[in-house]
Amino acid sequence: MPNRQETVTAPDVTEKAVSSKPIPEKYQRDIEALRQKYGDAFKTGLCINLTLQEALSIIHRERKRIDAYSGLVSYLKRELGITLTITSQKSNLNHYEKLFYSKRRSAQYKYEH
Repeated sequence: MPNRQETVTAPDVTEKAVSSKPIPEKYQRDIEALRQKYGDAFKTGLCINLTLQEALSIIHRERKRIDAYSGLVSYLKRELGITLTITSQKSNLNHYEKLFYSKRRSAQYKYEH
């Protein structure tokens, strides 16, 4: 019978095991470029926030749009536990601009229909 004063504690942070699967060929260059940029910090739990311009300078794409990175973003999250967020200047409207435009659109909709 265990002593009541003994307590068992679990670690505060659970580190996800790195996938033993090989990295798909289409992401090898991208991941190597990110490893060179972020060094030892490139591990499970890392959150990377880049503008589209920054992403294009690190990870080249022929199609210069955020959706060109969607496969890499999901692979990093699913297999390595790394969050990669890429934003464009077009999507960087502040909260008030978004609110203004959404109200303006809903008002136009009412008058049109």
